This record gives sequence, C-alpha cells and structure tokens, in this order.
Amino acid sequence: MKTTTTKMGVMFVVLALLVSCSTPVSITSWKSPDSNAQVGNVVVLALFDKLTYTQPFEEQLTAYFNSQNLKSKKALDLMDPTKQYTNEELNKILDNAGADGLLLISYKGKDVSLNTTGGFYGGYRGWYGGGGQVYTTSTFNISAKLYIVKDDKLIWTADMQLTDPNDVNASAKQIAQAIIKDWAAKNMLKNPLPPAQK
Repeated sequence: MKTTTTKMGVMFVVLALLVSCSTPVSITSWKSPDSNAQVGNVVVLALFDKLTYTQPFEEQLTAYFNSQNLKSKKALDLMDPTKQYTNEELNKILDNAGADGLLLISYKGKDVSLNTTGGFYGGYRGWYGGGGQVYTTSTFNISAKLYIVKDDKLIWTADMQLTDPNDVNASAKQIAQAIIKDWAAKNMLKNPLPPAQK
C-alpha cells in the first residue's frame, strides 16, 4: 500500500512539473535599431489559408489592441480577401483608414514532438514503477511583421510559438497580449497602456 501511495505521489509531482513548465505562447522579436517609430492606429492583416482562422485572429487582435489604447481595424473590414491589391491600392486603403502601422500575421507550420514521463525506481532493492505516460506536444509557429505605413518600412518582426492550442480565439488573444507587451517594452506605442485591472 505504501509503495502504491509513493508511486501515486511521484506521478502527481511529475505531472505538476509538466504542466507548470509548459508555456502557451513564447515570442522572439526584433526591432529595427534605426527606428524610433511608434504606432497608435494599426490595421491587422491575418494571412491564413482559411477564413475560419483569418477572421477570429483579426477579431481577437483588434479587440485586444483597442482595449489597450491602440486603435486598430481588421483588414477584412477594409479589403476583399479574394482580391490581390497593388502597393498603391493598399497604401490608399491604409491612408483612408488613418493607419500608421500594418501588422501582418502568418502561419509558418506546426512541429509535433513525442514525449514520455517514463517510469521511476524506489523502495527496497529498487522497484520499477509503471504509470509512464506517452504524449505528443504540438507547437504552432506564427510570424508577425509590423510595417510603418508612411515609408513602408519594416520596423519589427516576431516569431511566436503556441503550445497545444485548443481554441483559435483564445490563442489569438494570447498572441495579441504577447505583441502588446513586447511593443510596450520596446517603446513602440504612442498611447500609454490602461491601468492593469485588479
């Protein structure tokens, strides 16, 4: 009975470590060292193969950005997703929207890894505890690029990874939060963030 209890205890510790070490979203970003540009009004353009992903990504990002004092608009509200635009047409659309930035979000593929918690040893002369778990981890890779509309200059890029996402809306909001946090840290926002909610 003691052995079973010990095994269960160790298993709970292993599972707790696995859960606590998982990171839903990670971000690696670059900002042009030559640019001091700040944005206060951006258009979000999600470049996905399916509208079922494009729409919620644009909706969640713009909703969160607007809640953080960063004006934003969905590209779907300004452009026809089935049409190809020239640079001149795109610039005119962005100017009419009053945008000073264009944020492009795109999907760069998925990595799947096979993992195991294994077993463990313990007790008199050692015993092998079963209960090892085999599981897969799916990491979705997302790319983001921010262009300044005025001179069509790329000033910021980021590679983001989402671990085991199970809801596109929640994932899009997490990405929006990661972007805003990064932009604020790099002094890229014209307007201050609202006070943190308690």
